[in-house]
Amino acid sequence: MAGGGAVGSGAAGARAVAYDELATSLRRRADLTADDAGRIARSLPADTMLGGPVRAVIDDALGAALRNGLRIAAELQALAAEATRRAAVCRSYELALVAHADAVAAWTATDPAVRPDRAPVAPAPPATWVLA
Repeated sequence: MAGGGAVGSGAAGARAVAYDELATSLRRRADLTADDAGRIARSLPADTMLGGPVRAVIDDALGAALRNGLRIAAELQALAAEATRRAAVCRSYELALVAHADAVAAWTATDPAVRPDRAPVAPAPPATWVLA
């Protein structure tokens, strides 16, 4: 790539890497949260001496903890998917910038008598968070 250097070397490429790292971290946290929720739900063996209303209250609380943990894990997975999507958008924009730099280099190298009057226009960022 003649104009823009290595893909990933610009701000959009750096954002892509950051989003990839965030997605990995979120997926790891989601897995740990789901594991913790399962451990909490299994924390009171079924053969304990507790019974009756006390056991029902404990089972309800453990069930709620499991549901909440799994809900949190699912939300973390959804956030990871969004981070992965954003990384792809950043990479695509980075490639568009490289292509633009190559087009500008080609335009500049062309004889002014035969080249178009205007240089190629740089692509606009697809979203504010691409460069933020």
